[in-house]
Formats: sequence, structure tokens, C-alpha cells
Amino acid sequence: MLTGTKLKELLDSQSDFDGLFKEAHAKFFDVPAAFTWQLFKAQAWVESSLRPGAQSPLGAMGLMQIMPATWQEIAAQIGVSDPWDPRQNVHAGVFYMRQLWDCWDRFKDNEDQRIKFALASYNAGRGNIARMLSRNPPRFKAQQDRIRPDWETASAHLASLTGPTNAAQTRRYVRRILKIYALLVADLPEVASPV
Repeated sequence: MLTGTKLKELLDSQSDFDGLFKEAHAKFFDVPAAFTWQLFKAQAWVESSLRPGAQSPLGAMGLMQIMPATWQEIAAQIGVSDPWDPRQNVHAGVFYMRQLWDCWDRFKDNEDQRIKFALASYNAGRGNIARMLSRNPPRFKAQQDRIRPDWETASAHLASLTGPTNAAQTRRYVRRILKIYALLVADLPEVASPV
């Protein structure tokens, strides 16, 4: 596994799709956000190693590894038709991330937590993450309206829904994307990393 400087060098050298990430970020994240287009590059790296022809054993497709049913929903909304086309796939993935971002508006005062819940939803499913929050212990649940849970605390309950292996994979997914994102923006002084 590549880490640190070597990974950053590799990611910087793989700039073929940077314009697509910039374009999709500008189009679908027209609101102030605590992250830049590099977050989606980091996500695509974790999803597909930036390979447009990647397909998972479960059927997820392309750079952003979009599941067929999710692709059909998104395609109808934004007018895309080819999940293997890098531009269409990136646009669909970023559009879907925007939907997930909007879904977690309860964290609008904490964008770092909001992006973690959105990324986890992309990986484990929005419904699983919402159910995870509802399965927290009663004391924690009673405080939800006053004290919003953080991802690290809440994710401890994901295993009861998705199993320990999938829960660990989702936690690792979120950590890896944020770590890679931090590497990508490390030289940009105006960007605060959510790690």
C-alpha cells in the first residue's frame, strides 16, 4: 500500500480526470463547503484507483463505483446515460454526494462531521447510516437533538446493521478518503483539511 509522499506523487501524476472533478464540484457544490474538488478525486482513488473501467463484484461501475440502481436514479435526474463514460460517471458520483451532503444537514454547523456521514452513506447506504444513528443507546438517542453525534462515536453501532466486516470497511473507507484528501490539499494554504 502506498503512503505519504509516494501516494501524493502518484495522485499528482494522475491528473487526467482533474478537470472532470473540478467541473462536477463547481456544478453540484455551488454552496460554500469545507472541501475542494480534490475530495472527489480522493474518493475516486479509493473507489476505483482512478480506473474508469473498474467494476466491483457487486456491480458498481466506473471511476466513482456507482451501483446500477443508484445510476438509474441519478441518470433520470441529471440526464446521463453511460456509466462507463468518465465525465458522466464523475458527474453522477458528485451529484449523488451532493444529495447525501444535503441529507445530513443536521450537521450543517460542523462540515467535517457532515462530510464523514455523507461519505459513509455513499459506501454503506444512506438508510444504514440513518438506522445506525437510531440504534444508539437510549441516553445517546435522547441527546441527539441537543448534541449531534460525531462519526467516530456513532459508527461504533454500524456493525449491528451491516456486520463487523462491512462496518470496519466503511470506517476505513471514510478514513482513507480523508487521509488522501489531506495529502492532495496539503500544499494549498487556503484549504483546511477535515482530518
